[in-house]
Amino acid sequence: KTLALSEAAQSVNFEANRLQSLAAAGVRVPRVVLRTQDFFVLDDCGTVVATLLEDWPCATWRRELQQLATELGEFHAAGHWHGSAQIRNITLLDGKTYRIDFEERFGTALPLPVTQVHDLIVFLNSVALAGPIDEAETRLLLPMLLECYFSAQPDPEIRRLIARILPLMRSLSCLARPFQRWSRKGIRRLLLMVDLLATVNTPS
Repeated sequence: KTLALSEAAQSVNFEANRLQSLAAAGVRVPRVVLRTQDFFVLDDCGTVVATLLEDWPCATWRRELQQLATELGEFHAAGHWHGSAQIRNITLLDGKTYRIDFEERFGTALPLPVTQVHDLIVFLNSVALAGPIDEAETRLLLPMLLECYFSAQPDPEIRRLIARILPLMRSLSCLARPFQRWSRKGIRRLLLMVDLLATVNTPS
């Protein structure tokens, strides 16, 4: 009821097509078991990582999140983009992860490295904002995740793009900085994110 029927049909087709295309390329995504003009049904593929993380001990989330960062790098190195790469859109079932939620369309109109940088920043930010991860853990964990990602995705264009957007992110962080005292997490994690991205070495 929140979408006009024509928009709903387009959204259903777009996401179902992406799921089937990614599955054909060997990406772990839910199988489309039923598809109509108005909706589609997917296989159950476990619980989202954002929920599981709430009960994981520190050692477990460090291990699992590093693996997710590596998998994101491998996913990108294979020529793919997600669009919504937050940990709430990654599930875990029987030790295997699955990607869900492929509604975003902007990647079809942008260069692949741009969409991949977006995925990376969204992923890191979702980790930084996860419930049990405090600021000290964020400072420790995010550089580890970034290292895992670049080990799997060595494309120098990703680093170049980060360097190009960094001035804009610094400007935004300067605007946000005075308000951090009223922000429980969001603004402080944004500032940490900018500091982290500034450490990314740009290839010569």
